[in-house]
Amino acid sequence: MKDDLAVACSGACMIHCLVTPIVIGFGTAGLLGDWFTSEWVHKVMLVPVILLAILSLPGAYRRHKNHWPLLLGGIGLSTMVSALIGPE
Repeated sequence: MKDDLAVACSGACMIHCLVTPIVIGFGTAGLLGDWFTSEWVHKVMLVPVILLAILSLPGAYRRHKNHWPLLLGGIGLSTMVSALIGPE
């Protein structure tokens, strides 16, 4: 169940990242473009991603004895968090 939620969050993130430039590129940015690019949207989306990673990655490592998902997930989370707290 946790893995399914994590996959859904990942898919939502991918859709967000793909749709934002398309919406802005077609000039319909307006309110929708402001919403897609606002920092609070990214912070709100990051909360379930972090929680699901904390819940699912250690268990997946114990079950499969494979360190790569844990390592890559940690790198991905670090990158996303640093993008929000670091300077532009």
